[in-house]
Amino acid sequence: DVPLTIAVARYYGDDYVAIAEGAKVDVLIGTVPGASQEVTTLRPFAKLTLDAPVTALSFSPKGEYMLAQAGAQFASYEIEHQRNSNQTITVDEGQAAPQLVWLDAAHVWNNANGSVTMRDFNGLNVHAIMKAEPGYSASLSQNGRYFYSIGKAEDGRYQLQRVKMILN
Repeated sequence: DVPLTIAVARYYGDDYVAIAEGAKVDVLIGTVPGASQEVTTLRPFAKLTLDAPVTALSFSPKGEYMLAQAGAQFASYEIEHQRNSNQTITVDEGQAAPQLVWLDAAHVWNNANGSVTMRDFNGLNVHAIMKAEPGYSASLSQNGRYFYSIGKAEDGRYQLQRVKMILN
């Protein structure tokens, strides 16, 4: 009866398997056996615990970060430096916490309280980028210069929105 979630990634020649069982997350390192291999070399690498059962578990696109989310709380784990961080998403009272989605190799985004919010993988550097309609996706351009989402104009029509990402 305990929720079970699994995510797998490959980073610098090693396989990483994250297994969330309830509120506990175990990260294993080694080699996941293939069709012609029967023996696994997976061994314990890291452990994380959240305050509630994990509802979403994923690795970043390049495999260097793991993210576990339980409602508004989330924990990230940095594979290379073996560091973890626990943070909370701020949502309006009565609102369900949105799931964090990988935006690129090191950033996640969510759409909460009518705003697309971007943050570093560890929950730091939180920025509300633009107003957006709930339930729609957002995307960063391939070169990282523009952030796109769907919003509503004053006349009620849906529109594609773009924000230029400026580095200072």
